[in-house]
Amino acid sequence: MKLYLLCGLAFSGKTTLASTLACRLPAAVVSLDAINAARGLDGGAGIPDAEWARTYQEAMVQVEKALQAGNSVIVDDTNCFRFLRDGYRSVADRCGADTTVIYMDAPLALIQKRIRENEKARSRTSITSSVLMDLVTKFEPPDADEGVLVVPADASPEVWLDQHIPSRGSPRISSGDGSERRGR
Repeated sequence: MKLYLLCGLAFSGKTTLASTLACRLPAAVVSLDAINAARGLDGGAGIPDAEWARTYQEAMVQVEKALQAGNSVIVDDTNCFRFLRDGYRSVADRCGADTTVIYMDAPLALIQKRIRENEKARSRTSITSSVLMDLVTKFEPPDADEGVLVVPADASPEVWLDQHIPSRGSPRISSGDGSERRGR
């Protein structure tokens, strides 16, 4: 049983990696974007801190329930502050799970390119430039003592996972409302 905390700026590739990892592991995916969407909130447009705190608390509940049930969990979020990552680690420790932080090390220029491409394709909800720049200025990259694996910007998710995380079966995917379904 393991807790994987994805960490990185918006559009750094976290959701793609979470999906790819979930296809390899029997793990629940807890997406803060999905929780926000279920709550009628759009993180890319900006959410008040009090609402983010509620979303984080809901994510913590989902993570703890999944870990208590003996499932591994992938948290798909920016996890932009150390105190957030520490909170998840505390839950994992109480449940007897190991924690690994997976940091998506994407430069701002690449993120901005992906946002521009997304604005044309409309494949997902976007992020305003003011919300992105606020995130950039406040973001706290993980420290070496956090058990961090770094995914370089040019890495293929499949190849990187092949090299760093062994496959263990089919995933459980969270819908954002606490329910799960088996993948593939």
